[in-house]
Amino acid sequence: MRKNKIMASMAIIVVILTLSACISANTNVNPDTATSLPTAFPMLAAQYFSPLSNADYVSKNTTIAVRYGPTLTSQNVAGLSIIVQGNLSGLHNGQTFLANDQKTIIFKPNQSFVPGEQVQVSVSSLRFDAETLYTALNYTFKVAAN
Repeated sequence: MRKNKIMASMAIIVVILTLSACISANTNVNPDTATSLPTAFPMLAAQYFSPLSNADYVSKNTTIAVRYGPTLTSQNVAGLSIIVQGNLSGLHNGQTFLANDQKTIIFKPNQSFVPGEQVQVSVSSLRFDAETLYTALNYTFKVAAN
C-alpha cells in the first residue's frame, strides 16, 4: 500500500515537472493530453553588445551597439526600441541605424553622458522573421569619472 502511494506521488511530480518544463521552455501545453506543442519560433540572444553589462570606465561619448546573427534590414531597425537613461543625465535621445556589416544596430546618443554616472540600456525584442525572435536586452554600465 505504501509503495503504491509513493509511486503515485512520484507520477504526480513527474507530470508537474513536465508541465513546468514546457511552460519554462515557452511551449504550449494541452492539459487534457499533457503533451507539448513547440512554439512557432525560438528565442535567441544577441551575439554581442557594447558597452558590456556592468562595464566601468566607459567613455562619456560612447555609442550603444547590438550585433545580431543574421543580415538585417531597415525594417528590423524601425521595429526596435532602444531606451538609454543615465542616472544623472536622464533620458537620451539619439539616432538608431544599421552598421555597414548589416548585422549590428547602433544607437548614437545626441548628448554625452555625465562622467561617473550609471547608465541603463533597454533594447526591445527583435522579430527577425516569422520563425525567429531575439530576446530583449537590459543592462547597465558606468561612465568613467574623468
